[in-house]
Amino acid sequence: MNRPFTEKYKIIHARKRRLTALADTLLSPVYRLKRGPLDPPIPWGKIKKILVIRTAYIGDVLMTLPILKPLKLQCPQAKIHFLTPTAAASLLENHPYLDKIISYDAFWFYKRENWFSQYWAVIKELKKESYDLIIEARGDIRDLLFLVRPLKASYKTAYAYGGGEYFLSHPVPYPEIIHKTDGHLNILEHLGVPILPEDREMKIYLQEKEISQAQETLSKLGINFDLPLVGIHPGGRKPLKSWPSDRYGILAKNLQNQTKAQILVTGTPEEIPIIDEMREAAGIPLIVLAGKTSFREMAALISYCNLFITNDSAPMHLAVSVGTPTLALLGPSKSLETAPYGTLHQFLEEDYPCRWTCDEDQCYYKEYQACMKALTVERVIQTAVEMLNETTHYIK
Repeated sequence: MNRPFTEKYKIIHARKRRLTALADTLLSPVYRLKRGPLDPPIPWGKIKKILVIRTAYIGDVLMTLPILKPLKLQCPQAKIHFLTPTAAASLLENHPYLDKIISYDAFWFYKRENWFSQYWAVIKELKKESYDLIIEARGDIRDLLFLVRPLKASYKTAYAYGGGEYFLSHPVPYPEIIHKTDGHLNILEHLGVPILPEDREMKIYLQEKEISQAQETLSKLGINFDLPLVGIHPGGRKPLKSWPSDRYGILAKNLQNQTKAQILVTGTPEEIPIIDEMREAAGIPLIVLAGKTSFREMAALISYCNLFITNDSAPMHLAVSVGTPTLALLGPSKSLETAPYGTLHQFLEEDYPCRWTCDEDQCYYKEYQACMKALTVERVIQTAVEMLNETTHYIK
């Protein structure tokens, strides 16, 4: 396997890697002098308030959630707060191990007006909380510099692969490529927190009224609850990671012909043109809810599906979080890091050597998007039908 990063940095982008190295060169001598001994024992019985930081991308936020239960079991008296992007905040609602959700769209990821005042407002809010322990889950020098460094917590931990380890009391080594969810749990293990097999679960907590509203919506759309319901999400944050939309249409048509499945299509308003191409290729009626639901409403609807098929996307992790069997179509993303997490799910991918150094923004292979196009319609249909035949997940 080709490691897409140096032994020191897990950063694919060469420019970002160079800038991180420069920042480390300039800042390290100053902050190393201020830092105390590394990895001091954490007095868990005295920890009163914990902050978890995950600044970017809904799917990554969902893959961070499994740390909350073992953290609360280790430190039941502590209040746990979670700083997350605005788009992901609603998905954390009703979480039994979470005491406060702090929404913030970091200016280094999201373009926002009044970004400077928003940044200072969140820093003031965080300083008032007086956290004892901070867990930064991304391992990003920008998070560490702008969010972790200004706070006076005694214990600060994150992976050291993204620069800025001198801001931390407990820098976590990263010896190998593993699934991001396991990587988040490994941060806790580095702190001495035991992780049980049943803790390795990604879950959001829907209310009963949200589930019943989803059922009512499906009923009004004419869903036959005696037939399979297959959800398809043909879009995603990065176009390079998307299977061709016409293939999704052919897939939908064949699934309906072979299994009598009803096809529910999800998406954002920006993805409607992709879905129109899928609809044209399918030539059959599709239940399209793109742009008509919030993420929580989408999650409730997906929970009624017998199978969910998608690219590497936030809805992929959303389906996992509500327990729906998921088939992921992967290209630039690697199953080792981002496949749907758990035994219910499957993924399809073809291994191209350039995938390990792909920035997922621009394709440098001789044939554009060859890794996604290598996934044939026939192969996806066969896997989907097999999963439908084997699934024990039925419409509620």
